[in-house]
Amino acid sequence: MERTSGRIEQTVLDRTAQNGFAIRNILVEGRENIDAQDLKAAIGLSWGDPVFGFDADAVRARIEALSWVRSARVERRLPDTVFVKITERTPLALWQNDGVLSLIDTGGKVLSQENLERFQTLPLVVGSGAPEGARAILDLIESTPPLRNRLAAVIRVGERRWDVKLTNGLVIKLPEQNVDLALRRIADSQSREGLLDRGLVAIDLREKDRMILRTATPEDTENSAATLARKDP
Repeated sequence: MERTSGRIEQTVLDRTAQNGFAIRNILVEGRENIDAQDLKAAIGLSWGDPVFGFDADAVRARIEALSWVRSARVERRLPDTVFVKITERTPLALWQNDGVLSLIDTGGKVLSQENLERFQTLPLVVGSGAPEGARAILDLIESTPPLRNRLAAVIRVGERRWDVKLTNGLVIKLPEQNVDLALRRIADSQSREGLLDRGLVAIDLREKDRMILRTATPEDTENSAATLARKDP
């Protein structure tokens, strides 16, 4: 009985297609970074299929399973068109962890580990646990002008706090709490005395009422190529 019902349903769909209700157009709006072949496979429809012969919710779910897709809408536009509206995730940063580079979005979701060349201008975040807090720390740095254009990387330390590495090699060790206040101290010191331009190796702000400055030593010069990901002593 079930098989007979299925045959009847398919016959009806075939007749609707013969009468003009067949897919002749699949329109996609909002695709910028999604791989075209991955999207085509997720949609799973072909020219000439009955326009009433697919589950729009199932197609939407397959599209939303793609890493780049935040949300999708799938509509039939009679007599012969399927319309797909996609909202893509917004790339935030490149994440380096255990030697692997990934592209992450504003929520910390991994978008891709391939073809990352065109995203090289994005900030670099480093270490285990970095994606989850990346947006917050990068927003704070973006609002701190002396650091914004000098940023080389932000490094997650012990999954509880951040180091900020600047393009001149200077490392700023931030506290676990009140990061905004610590960055404000850096901005004020740069404005008053050009702190970031004094050839320092590190600025330690982990203690609330102290700023520990470390100058370069001969050993620092000899070992200038230091790894980004590390733990506190």
